[in-house]
Amino acid sequence: MNAYTARSQAVIPAVLIYPQTADALLMMHRDRSPADKHFGKYNGLGGKLELGESPWTAATRELLEESGLHANNRLKMVGSLYFPQFKPEKREDWWVSVFTVELTSQEMQSALSFPCPEGSLKRIQKTQVLNLPLWEGDAQFIPLVLEHRPFFGTLRYSPEGTLMNSEIFKF
Repeated sequence: MNAYTARSQAVIPAVLIYPQTADALLMMHRDRSPADKHFGKYNGLGGKLELGESPWTAATRELLEESGLHANNRLKMVGSLYFPQFKPEKREDWWVSVFTVELTSQEMQSALSFPCPEGSLKRIQKTQVLNLPLWEGDAQFIPLVLEHRPFFGTLRYSPEGTLMNSEIFKF
């Protein structure tokens, strides 16, 4: 019996969405709650899957909840990330499906005024993304998201949030 079947470790399915125009990404600045594990960082949009929900359905729902945008069947899965012990205090590994969606400039503008409960939505020039306060491992896969290049990766963080090791495989 392993830790998952023994129920001593859980795998949390989640999604990350990187909406973009030709020159910019829509990102969330996690600036609402200092207790947030992501506080101060810039992230893609997304969250956990609900029971019985597919990654695609979750990405569609999360995009709407966090930006007011409708994906209209435009979501494209570009990668998959595994985060062992992402929340060690809860004994959680996270498995994240990564999506992108092309936006019109009107959609980008509309999202910027959406009252997102988890952070401020920002239009970030693609050339500036890696200069932002990101999770350290994000710098390894975001360039692949921008290139629409499929990938799979494992990012292992310490309990303090330091990247301990990583593997990113490009297809």
